[in-house]
Amino acid sequence: MGGRRGGAQSWRGSRHIAQGLHALQDAYAHDLAGAGMLVHVRGLIGLGVDPDDPLVEANVTRAASARAATTNAIRDFMKGRGDKPKCPQANQ
Repeated sequence: MGGRRGGAQSWRGSRHIAQGLHALQDAYAHDLAGAGMLVHVRGLIGLGVDPDDPLVEANVTRAASARAATTNAIRDFMKGRGDKPKCPQANQ
């Protein structure tokens, strides 16, 4: 059966991919940067760089890698559902 499913099944799939993408992106923003969650507090009071801001020079390379990993994860999710991905494979 193709990937066009409706109702609760589709909602659960969307919820799961969203949770997975959040974890994937946090890995690039926080883990690979060696920054924990406290860095957000430090950034708010001017004592550090916000790891979630992709435009900050220190984050540009990790942000590009996170974007590529996100694209590839969505492609894999779509293929797993039987859909044809509409975006090309991203290079990391």
